[in-house]
Amino acid sequence: MAMGILLLGGNGCGKGLFPEASSSASGTGTSSATAQATAFVYASNFNDGNVSAFRRATNGSLTFLAQINAGLSGGPMGLTVTPDNHFLFVVNAADNLVHTFTIQTTGSALGTLTSLNTTVTGITPQMILVDSTESFAYVTNAGSRSISQYTVNDKGSVTSNGTVTGFAGGTPFGIIENVANSVVYVSDSTAGLIYTFTIGSIGQLTPLGTAISSNGSTGGQPALMAIAADSSQSYLLADDTLSGFVSVFLINSDGSLSFSNLFGTGQSKPIGIGAVTNGGTDYVFRANMTGNFVQPFTRSAATLAQQPFMVPDSFGPTGLIIDPSGLFVYTANSGSGTIAQLDINNAKCNGQPVCVVNAFNSESPKNSNAGTQFLAITN
Repeated sequence: MAMGILLLGGNGCGKGLFPEASSSASGTGTSSATAQATAFVYASNFNDGNVSAFRRATNGSLTFLAQINAGLSGGPMGLTVTPDNHFLFVVNAADNLVHTFTIQTTGSALGTLTSLNTTVTGITPQMILVDSTESFAYVTNAGSRSISQYTVNDKGSVTSNGTVTGFAGGTPFGIIENVANSVVYVSDSTAGLIYTFTIGSIGQLTPLGTAISSNGSTGGQPALMAIAADSSQSYLLADDTLSGFVSVFLINSDGSLSFSNLFGTGQSKPIGIGAVTNGGTDYVFRANMTGNFVQPFTRSAATLAQQPFMVPDSFGPTGLIIDPSGLFVYTANSGSGTIAQLDINNAKCNGQPVCVVNAFNSESPKNSNAGTQFLAITN
């Protein structure tokens, strides 16, 4: 799985790659998100070794601001914004570093990035999580089969805090926090397992029980993960890039997981996944990389209903994020160097719950070979 993403060439916020989002939008008109000065989107451009910054308008449209170097080309992968919107972290699988940037939150250059520092990771880092307290960060490393742990201070300084090992034969990839239980879930994309860890007082991860198979009694190739959008964060959803299924797990009172069921047919290497509540309906969206489409599901508790249509997207959609207001979905399209904007329950969608309304070049000038991989969004 990890290598599959790294070979595309030729993930997030404090709650994880896919923060909880909700909306009361009725879908009868043109919806708009909450207007705020810190509404930005950031994209990692794998092939060119940079990260792009965009301003996010109230109608969901993106305006390109700038791009900045994020290490070696063939490297930028997962990225995340700290919950206070002050810092952006990007991991680079080619130089084995976390690249830290400050986000301009005042003045005329709102949303632009300034390089702050770099910190060593394990080998071939994939995804990064900053916890909800903004005190700790975690990076999954495919090459060294480990998780790097860090402490984070209010100036964006990242300091090593030890390493979690024990992924023999596996490649840890997706990572997300369940804030309600102060636990972290990690997908192992070759061993086909989901790990649960508790977060200690100084940020150390401790296994909670034993890892469970990503597809119930069998293992798949679990990719990115989303906690369902209900306020209790009661469900975990994980893609399987091999079978195309999405696994649903019940989150128990202590944060441990119990497998519920598998859903989804006809999927084509799904990677990005997000969950949202909009207009009283719970939705799950998946980016299908080789099929070039986004697949909607509706959710009732732990049951998903695949909708009888798919939303054509650009080439190679990988990362997927949802606007904090719950009105817009964005996909990073690795094959076209673009970011697609999908509106949820908007009159423009002609009765369908979601549709593509716009696409934005991830670099300026336009570069279809940017290899745009993953996205992060401010709160």
